[in-house]
Amino acid sequence: MSERSVVHSTIVLERSYAASPARVFAAWSDPAALQRWGSPGEGWETSIDCFEFQVGGIALSRFGPKGGESYVNETRYLDIVRDQRIVSAGGMTS
Repeated sequence: MSERSVVHSTIVLERSYAASPARVFAAWSDPAALQRWGSPGEGWETSIDCFEFQVGGIALSRFGPKGGESYVNETRYLDIVRDQRIVSAGGMTS
């Protein structure tokens, strides 16, 4: 079978924060701050298993409802410009 069920595409996510670029960058580059920000809310558990915030680095995190199935998020950092830009690619599995 030569048909593919997954097609490559690009998703661009842009966010506006009521904070300076330096403050947002600092939060994204700090695993503890990122874990707090990325938590879906009460009743969920999150952990960061690997955090290599550098071009070519990866971040592995897990999250899920307490006592329930855990999801794994993998992020690869493609480009980082301090206080300006974080370009990443990622995937999620359960």
